[in-house]
Amino acid sequence: MKKSLSIILAAIMLLSLFTVAPITASAGGDETVIPTIEITDLEEPEVGANPDTTCTVSQGLTVKKVEFADDNGDTVKASKTFLSGYTYYVQFNLETQSGYKFNVVDDKLAVTATVNGKEASVGGYYVSTLNGQENVIVTITFDKLIDSESLTPVSKVELTNFKVPYVGEHKHNVMPFSTSGVYVGSFRFATVGDVNISDDDVFEEDVQYKALFYIYCQEGFRFPLVDGKPDVAVTVNDQTADVGKVIGYSADEALYARLFFTPEKRKINEIRLTGLVKPMAGEKPVYNLTTSEGFTVKSFDWYLNTPDSTPVLLNPDDVFEEGKSYFNRIIVEANSGYAFTTDAKAFFNDETESFTAYETTNDPEKERRISVEYAPAKAPTEITSVDFTDLVEPVAGAHPATTVTAPDGVTVYAVSWSDGNDNQLTESDVFEAEKEYYADIYIQTKSGYKFSVSEDKTAVTAAVNGKEAKVSGINGYSKFNYLCVSTSFVTENSTEPTQPDTTEPTEPGTTEPTQPVTTEPTQPVTTAPTQPITAEPTQPGTTAPTQPVTTEPTQPQTEPFTEPATTEPVAPKPSNDIGYFNLSGIKNKTYTGKAISQKITLVDTENNYTLVPNTDYIVTYKNNKNVGTATVIITAVGDYEGSIIKTFKITKADNPIKVKPVTKSVKLKTVKKKSVTVKGAVKVTKAQGKLACKITSAPKAVKKYLKISSKGVITVKKWAKAKKGSYKIKVKVTAKGTSNYKSKSVTKTIKLKVK
Repeated sequence: MKKSLSIILAAIMLLSLFTVAPITASAGGDETVIPTIEITDLEEPEVGANPDTTCTVSQGLTVKKVEFADDNGDTVKASKTFLSGYTYYVQFNLETQSGYKFNVVDDKLAVTATVNGKEASVGGYYVSTLNGQENVIVTITFDKLIDSESLTPVSKVELTNFKVPYVGEHKHNVMPFSTSGVYVGSFRFATVGDVNISDDDVFEEDVQYKALFYIYCQEGFRFPLVDGKPDVAVTVNDQTADVGKVIGYSADEALYARLFFTPEKRKINEIRLTGLVKPMAGEKPVYNLTTSEGFTVKSFDWYLNTPDSTPVLLNPDDVFEEGKSYFNRIIVEANSGYAFTTDAKAFFNDETESFTAYETTNDPEKERRISVEYAPAKAPTEITSVDFTDLVEPVAGAHPATTVTAPDGVTVYAVSWSDGNDNQLTESDVFEAEKEYYADIYIQTKSGYKFSVSEDKTAVTAAVNGKEAKVSGINGYSKFNYLCVSTSFVTENSTEPTQPDTTEPTEPGTTEPTQPVTTEPTQPVTTAPTQPITAEPTQPGTTAPTQPVTTEPTQPQTEPFTEPATTEPVAPKPSNDIGYFNLSGIKNKTYTGKAISQKITLVDTENNYTLVPNTDYIVTYKNNKNVGTATVIITAVGDYEGSIIKTFKITKADNPIKVKPVTKSVKLKTVKKKSVTVKGAVKVTKAQGKLACKITSAPKAVKKYLKISSKGVITVKKWAKAKKGSYKIKVKVTAKGTSNYKSKSVTKTIKLKVK
């Protein structure tokens, strides 16, 4: 199309070079000043209609020219029709009539204008050198035209899986799912007074908030309008939301939905308390408890039951007495943002039996009371030190030894070796020379014993092979029953055993030969030969040994005979040793973000009996959360003995990255003048590791003008020759992974519309 508008503007500029009239009133000084221009009766653009330049202007003005143009700057002639998807504007070239002039203040035009009652811009002011009349250009831009009949109407929008914030929680950016034909471009949280919720703000109890969702039509869809407003029903998690037009966008393609909500409290249906020490005769009450998430212990008391049913409160220095009955009374209080459910159950330590959590106030969501009765157990023997012996220390080239002799009152259920980097050794590994290794001996008290405790800390000393060792608790088990004894060793170099001396004695008969290793002697080795050893033989060899010297090894007579190891019978494992049972269920696992356990089974296949976990054995773990080698320690309890140590691998998990492409638009006239930043074209969630984004393909016409950041923000550089259209751009998003997640790349196609 002919660029008529450009020619007009050029002519205006040329004429202004030749004018000599100042921007003031005429010589007569009696002209009527025009401060406002009103243009009415203009037929606004409609899809399929021809431009109609007929209009009415306010008094004192003459219309010299009216011209429509699209957002490319192309003139729309009277023979052409307005098209769907385009934005049009119109310019009016107006001239003052004789006796009129435009309002000018401080040599600057001070005139406003409206077209059909809508605000318009005024510019291009000049004074004609031909007739002295003043001229201006009035411009107004209309909303983009949409051919509603060719688009699929969307009258109902259902947003699901929207995460409503809890009390005390910060805001989040988890996008809800939407029905087909639309997408949620963005959303925000705000107060009812429309104050935005920042990242540092938390949602408060009993305060009403709103979530505002900005919803856009996908290509080929539209929102139906009634009286210029969207006729659309929007629900969020099945709750009806208010609907309004998005400011700055056509109501036919964009709207916002507003959902009011009051944050809820997180529900607590299990009240788990760990660290409870049951009454034991001769011991003082212990009040330390650890709670699970969402609540705290408000009070904790011990009481003595009396014959008259009047409980007596115990003081911290009182001791439990054998043969009497006691009970505890614990009141727990929900933290801010949490609430107990009506049927909340209470659990102590790792017990599976639950206790009723009684209501104690008029607000059962806030407080609960727990009470359990106990009869004190007999006071155990206190263990203050543990000395271990017979641990085979590491030697280069040898395999780890897992046997050790323990003192009275203690059971060893595992011996584990690791190197200085905390890498676990297996039975098949060998020690390397001149390296430091650690032996961890896991122990528990036998029935009737306990470890010494001072000021709530383990007060047990330990030694291994006479060497001082470190004592610590393990895996959350009470320090009163379970401990780990750790000590370090530096490997010694292996030495070759000295070969026996095969040289015959220099004096025959002076040394009593030993019996051959493979033959059981009929007499003790120390039995004297036929001739006394002290007799001096007249000829060499005249004193005959019990067996020929040539068939005997040359081990000295004074060394006692040792029975060959191969003939020593090996005692079979007792039937109650868990090492005797068939173990299954240990497999390599994939990282989950939580501590990983195994479904372990121990079966006596001969008697078709399966051991019961937590009754016949307990299972503990080391390094069982992050990627690497985890250790399983299976320890017999009750009627069984022994322990089993196994390892398994935790491998990296697949990267859960999710990438959602979003159609974005830029204005043609804007991108022709300057660079435009397009945010949100790629929505990335759940990515693990640093992000990297790359444009892998795009139409040749636009590719060199595109740039993308690592976070998916696209920049369209200044594109002087840009043309309207829809451009498909492939973007590769890579999450580089972490120590626990693999790297993963996802390629998606986004649409960039130039309008």
